[in-house]
Amino acid sequence: MAVKKTLGLLAHLLGFVAIYIAAGLMFALAERDTSNTAYEIFRTKALHADQADSSRRILLVGGSNVIYGYRSEVLEQSLHIPTTNMAINSEGGDPIAMRELSLSMARDGDIVVYSSIAFWNLRSIDTASAKDLLHQAGLDPATDLRKRLKDLVSRYWLMAPRQQTLASALPRLYRRYVSKEPTEQFKDYNEYGDWKACPTSHHPSPQGYTPPPPTVALVDALRDYQQRLREKGATLVLDISWLYVHADDSSRWLAEYQRNFQVLKQNFVVTTRALDDVLVSNGLLFCDSEHHLVDAGALLRSQRLATFLAATLAAHPRQLTITKVHSI
Repeated sequence: MAVKKTLGLLAHLLGFVAIYIAAGLMFALAERDTSNTAYEIFRTKALHADQADSSRRILLVGGSNVIYGYRSEVLEQSLHIPTTNMAINSEGGDPIAMRELSLSMARDGDIVVYSSIAFWNLRSIDTASAKDLLHQAGLDPATDLRKRLKDLVSRYWLMAPRQQTLASALPRLYRRYVSKEPTEQFKDYNEYGDWKACPTSHHPSPQGYTPPPPTVALVDALRDYQQRLREKGATLVLDISWLYVHADDSSRWLAEYQRNFQVLKQNFVVTTRALDDVLVSNGLLFCDSEHHLVDAGALLRSQRLATFLAATLAAHPRQLTITKVHSI
């Protein structure tokens, strides 16, 4: 009788522990589903890209200049290649974060079009946001499995989880892991991941001159990115972001940035013909930022990219590569 009673108590205890662990995991997953806007936007875009049943995809990668800068449908219809705008605001806080996210989903045959305002030395780094984004995506190299489990226990397995109930967690879990519905935070994007429309009621002031970033650091980071993409069978293509500058400053921008531009042209596939194609003095092509394009600008930029890719794919149908590496 004593043994039976003990086994009964043990069964109840194990049952309680199992329910407690399951509830803790559900709360953790539910929190992860909504706590990081950048990750949820990227996750939704990745769902769209993963649906492409094709040996080749075009992935547009970068920050808000990419979100506002393309019409992916134009590329897809022109080239007959599934296209997704994978960009997230501020590149997730750091260009490194954006590149890591794109690497995590790149596959054989992909064309990764990368455009970063870091070329113009305008990128501010938010290390904390980038680290949290990579942590949410399971890509933070500094966070091993043991630490993740410890954080999970200390943060979520509470007797009274904050502002959560098991019932409220279940719908979000279903959306994420069963029906795979996009996050509600995706409402301002179209199905391809582009921003639906940039407001034209206000046009920005032109960007004041900033000196170029160090050439070696810029090229080394891109070489590493290119090599890692090639290891996955993907190809890197650089598209210099458009920038609104004052006409009186244009010659200075052109002169000071020419060296970096030429080094990129020598070492990578670069769509941009010349810097004066992307240093723009017509403010009507921009909306709420000096690198956010209105629909007309995004359409023109997309048409230029489509023309470049069509010509290059015709010449190199299997892969876009630069085999010669020039010294810096």
